[in-house]
Amino acid sequence: MRTIRQRGRRGRAMPRFATALLLAAGASCYTMEAIAAAATAVEYYNRALKHYFITAYPEEVAALDAGTIPGWVRTGGEFTVW
Repeated sequence: MRTIRQRGRRGRAMPRFATALLLAAGASCYTMEAIAAAATAVEYYNRALKHYFITAYPEEVAALDAGTIPGWVRTGGEFTVW
């Protein structure tokens, strides 16, 4: 069985590490593209802490809206995130 080695731009054989790195980078870009989905980020404010908080996780939004964590109220600010 013969092993095929990839060649770089100058015709030299690419090291296996570089080949693996390029394949991993390509796979991660594809994976991130497949995972990316639009969500809505919601802004909250806590008057006692004088602190803003933004989340796009539906579980956190539900908990904050239900009052599970007291003191946080929606500011009305929302935007789309990917």
